[in-house]
Amino acid sequence: MSPMYPTLERLYNEGKLNATLLNNAVAVKGWITEQEKQQIIAG
Repeated sequence: MSPMYPTLERLYNEGKLNATLLNNAVAVKGWITEQEKQQIIAG
């Protein structure tokens, strides 16, 4: 698990992040993997 995964998951669940911002976390920042992004979105 990437170090930023729990934080991004929490923010997504709180409604403070959307799918576009998660895409940036993968493609631009490299904070999480594509698989982790899908796990966050799936809940």
